[in-house]
Amino acid sequence: MNTEAQNLQEGDFLDYTPAAAKTAGQVVQVAGRAGICATAIAALVRGSVKVKGVVKMRAAAVAGNAGGNIGWDEDGNPYGGTAGTGAATTTLSNADFLVGTLTKDLTATDGEAEIELNEFVAMQHRNYDIICGELLAGGVEQELCEVSTTQNYPIGTPRVMPNGDEAIYSKSSGVCWAGRGNKFHLAMSDGIDFTLLGANQAIGDKQVTFAAATHPAFLKDELKGGLLLISDQDVGSDQDKQVQQRVITGNDASLSGAACTVYFKNGLVRAVTTATYAFCMPSPYSSIKFGTDTGTSIAGIPASYISGSGKFFWLLKKVKMWIAPQDAVGKTAHSREVVFRHDGSLDIHDPTSATAKYQQHAGYIIDNNNAANGATFVQINL
Repeated sequence: MNTEAQNLQEGDFLDYTPAAAKTAGQVVQVAGRAGICATAIAALVRGSVKVKGVVKMRAAAVAGNAGGNIGWDEDGNPYGGTAGTGAATTTLSNADFLVGTLTKDLTATDGEAEIELNEFVAMQHRNYDIICGELLAGGVEQELCEVSTTQNYPIGTPRVMPNGDEAIYSKSSGVCWAGRGNKFHLAMSDGIDFTLLGANQAIGDKQVTFAAATHPAFLKDELKGGLLLISDQDVGSDQDKQVQQRVITGNDASLSGAACTVYFKNGLVRAVTTATYAFCMPSPYSSIKFGTDTGTSIAGIPASYISGSGKFFWLLKKVKMWIAPQDAVGKTAHSREVVFRHDGSLDIHDPTSATAKYQQHAGYIIDNNNAANGATFVQINL
């Protein structure tokens, strides 16, 4: 070529040579972008895919606001269509790749999304806080210090502030104090304890089914954000050798004690059988409250006081703030590290103390005030 560059394509369409045959309208990835096959393309034959413009794409039973990002889930369930055949989704944790932004609001029963291909917003934000997740159907943006009786985001959604502070969207199971550490309060009985699976699943499958066992009733997707552990045996020295651990992306509704199917994003790397054991629990952030018991761990500090159970709020995990200190905090020479006491207050990390040397680490003192008031602000790192 004698010139530095020359026009090759207008950019609305790109050449694409698939390894396997594609049908007209099929959603694919090409050169790191989402594309739609303009016509059927035979295997190893060059064809054309649309990568720019506004398109209509079948969608899962999800909701989203105009301007929000949307992705493509290769084995998603289109609303009103055949399960597992692929669908656009605003639940980006389920997406295999991003396809663009919504040009109009999407409801869970629309079945089709209008999308501007390969145009994106960085993340949902408000006042420059970055919320790394999607609004639920009917949800509204919830400010950092706002407490709601309506769930607006999936439990466990992270929020990052401009100064680096971080919070997690949580649900209360009791009163939460805003000036002390508050605790995880899930119990084994809130999930499904180690039990045999009720069905065989092959490598690559993204679900497992628990056989009937003692557990509470679960609403559809109530376990989303929860934790799943799969093991070849329930006890023994080799229990930890080839375990598979996944974050739960959804579940079927289940009556108390009945079989229950849970779903996850990353497929199995070992097949499972009805001789395989598993355990699952809901998101640990689905049961947060203040307490003084000595057998639970600190989850974080609520951005506002929570008056009781069933409230949805932002739980601070990494933050610069004041937390109720014990008298020695900030007054003891060379003691900059702080730990949480059983009541959520702060104490110095004293390796000679029978209790404090084993307490949960909280962070470190920011100011150098060693006067009568002791430490004022601390950096909490949870």
